[in-house]
Amino acid sequence: MIMKPALITCLALCLLIRLAAGAPTLYADTPRTEAGGTRTLPEPPTLAGCLSNYLSALATNASRTWDYQQLSVATNRSLWIWPVNMSWLGRSSYQGFQASLITSNTIVLPAHASGAYVGQTISFMDTNGVVWSTLCTNSVEIYDDEQIGRLRDALPPSVVPIWVFPPNLTNYISPPQLGDLHGLPCVWMRKNGGSDTNHPASGTIQFSTLYTAGYTSPWNVHISSAAALTGPFGFGDWASSGDSGSPCFMVYSNQPVFLFETHNGFPSTGAPEGCGGGQGPFFNDPAAWSVMVANGLTNGLQIIDLSGLKRLR
Repeated sequence: MIMKPALITCLALCLLIRLAAGAPTLYADTPRTEAGGTRTLPEPPTLAGCLSNYLSALATNASRTWDYQQLSVATNRSLWIWPVNMSWLGRSSYQGFQASLITSNTIVLPAHASGAYVGQTISFMDTNGVVWSTLCTNSVEIYDDEQIGRLRDALPPSVVPIWVFPPNLTNYISPPQLGDLHGLPCVWMRKNGGSDTNHPASGTIQFSTLYTAGYTSPWNVHISSAAALTGPFGFGDWASSGDSGSPCFMVYSNQPVFLFETHNGFPSTGAPEGCGGGQGPFFNDPAAWSVMVANGLTNGLQIIDLSGLKRLR
């Protein structure tokens, strides 16, 4: 399934310029000759610019909360990330470990904690506030502590899987590897750390920064909780026991785009950037994608269409 995002935020300036000139907006890599001379047309927006703009706009919701209760994020309008669809965020019956729905019947999970998912009931709240539960029957080893879990039953359309980047993502980011995704804002749905003592199964939606410097490979990524330390929502922290599987994502045209599930945590000191956070294998790692293709696990993914953006490679 391919999404055609509106790109409203990133295109607004270009549209205003061209409308003021009384001409339609076009994109071109080379100048276009028109009556009266040669004019250079505006370039398409970049992926990095769009990702930064969408999430930074949501982060202005400083009056909203970052505390969330599991199985309520899909309908909770008080969260600072509203109206991003969060029905894809599931909860395991084993100690509340979090699962990310990527198709109607598959989830992403950390291999080292697979026992918290396989053989357990995974529940999701849909966009209507209805909770749907099914069994995770088995999982497939993908790459570097990442597994894809298969669900016994497909979830209804009202439970919307999280979007993913296309396999040609690197065409739209500067080299090397993940290039200008480094340092961009992202969201970490940390299972632990919620301050709602009346609801132990509560977490924090941390406004974080993505770091792409290689840890065990150039495609391992991690997030910084330092961004949350000075952010508008609360106190950030690094991953602790039970945070495995907590997802990190970016926002594109108000749609969540999956980055990784937490594999382990960096302490507040000693991390490559000295700022703590969680770390995991990037979902679009070419090695991981190849394994998913070989096992038919890319079928049904909701893939973001980036064709309207500027190619950088």
